[in-house]
Amino acid sequence: AGVTSGTVTGKIVRLQLAAASSAAQITYLKGSAWNGVHSNLLLAADRFDGFTATEGIAALTFADVPIAPPAPTVLIATPGSGQIALSWTGSPLATGYNVKRSLTTGGPYAIIGTAGTAAYTDATVVGGTPCYYVVSATRSGAESLDSNEAGATPSSTYAAWAAAPAQGLTPGLNDAPTDDPDFDRFPNLLEFALGGAPTVSSQSIQPVLTRDGGGWVFEYDRSDASKLATTQVVEYGSALAGWTPVPIPPAGGGIVTITPGSPSDRVKVAIPTPGPRMFVRLKVTE
Repeated sequence: AGVTSGTVTGKIVRLQLAAASSAAQITYLKGSAWNGVHSNLLLAADRFDGFTATEGIAALTFADVPIAPPAPTVLIATPGSGQIALSWTGSPLATGYNVKRSLTTGGPYAIIGTAGTAAYTDATVVGGTPCYYVVSATRSGAESLDSNEAGATPSSTYAAWAAAPAQGLTPGLNDAPTDDPDFDRFPNLLEFALGGAPTVSSQSIQPVLTRDGGGWVFEYDRSDASKLATTQVVEYGSALAGWTPVPIPPAGGGIVTITPGSPSDRVKVAIPTPGPRMFVRLKVTE
């Protein structure tokens, strides 16, 4: 495979090949004029240690040099409950992959694991914390450039959320889903779903019901951490009986509109029921 470009960083020469190659040897301007004394050096100069290169570059041959495979492509990050699943288009000739993560888009990235196939599940994430990934291909000790970046925010489990020091809950005392330690009428599980603080009394997370023409609109903020860790259903009716359920999907659909955001999505349910009054409630279960 021909060399299309090259760069030097410190003692590392990085070459970009025109195509994938399984070769174990790369030759640079190999010629009879080279005396072999400086076989570990490459110098882009007319003169070098008393030897004049006829082509402007000292000629030598690298033997048994690992050639990196092409970089992986189409990296996709799919969030789950307490984990993020990664998949990508594999690299020709690769024998493995380095998976790298950062909490900031653009890096710097740290290797968190390796994979033998074009898939990896990161189960070391913290629910509600955005993560950004790149993947590189490896072969015989050589590593490719990084893939495209892919980011995702994992959801959390209620137990993990309640156990986090930031929530201020005490295990076995006030951390149950039905407990309401701040007495604001939002049990812990609702605080989790609505992005509230379980030990700080507040009505700011209260859902809103408004008239819209001949119907009604019910709105609330759904925390990213609870998106996949809970089942949320909006129920409505003209009386406190005979509720009509509206399941809230991860990405919306039908009469449910979801505007993505961080750390919460905005959920709107358009209720096409005429009448002078309406009762609507949000039901959350683990």
